[in-house]
Amino acid sequence: STDRLRSVKTSLAETEDNAGVITTELERNRRTIMNAKNKVDDTQMELKGAGRVLNRMFVRNVKQRASIFGMMVIGGVIVLIVLVACLATPAGVPVSNTSALRLRL
Repeated sequence: STDRLRSVKTSLAETEDNAGVITTELERNRRTIMNAKNKVDDTQMELKGAGRVLNRMFVRNVKQRASIFGMMVIGGVIVLIVLVACLATPAGVPVSNTSALRLRL
């Protein structure tokens, strides 16, 4: 019975040692997981900020394209007006005389 009690005490001491090692390992793993979680949270915040920047860039790009398209349309209208004005001028009559010619008619 003394040997049995000694064996149980030895077993209990080994179990306590193992529990201490496991607890230490679990605490280390917990710190590692918490550090990883913090990094993921930081990355998510940075990605949200980058998403907002990209969205603003996209909106600005659309506005710039719309303004360029508007300028092209206005330029086309001006070219058409000049073309119509040129075609409306009688052939062989100097441009400076067109107002005098119209007044005579």
